[in-house]
Amino acid sequence: MHTTGPYQRRQLEFPLRVLIKCAACGRGVTASWSKERSAGYAYYHCLPLCRAVNITKARLEGLFVDELERFQPTPGYMRLLKESVLRLWHDRMASVENEWRVR
Repeated sequence: MHTTGPYQRRQLEFPLRVLIKCAACGRGVTASWSKERSAGYAYYHCLPLCRAVNITKARLEGLFVDELERFQPTPGYMRLLKESVLRLWHDRMASVENEWRVR
């Protein structure tokens, strides 16, 4: 007897499910395991009505990581950010000290 459990909205093995949208229909892709002979393969795919997306889990997640790497801040940007935050912090601390002296 085969029983099924409750539908799981979040599947840890498919982190990009629903996050990635199909370019053809605009809906979030789903994911599943496909069995071919004795091995199982993980795929992301669009819903049956569209079927425009059918890509392996490894390929799509690799492309996603590549895209994220494009958004990594440069060392120069991080240096400027640190300097700006420290300057604002010191300015604020000086302002607080001046307020205490006036009292």
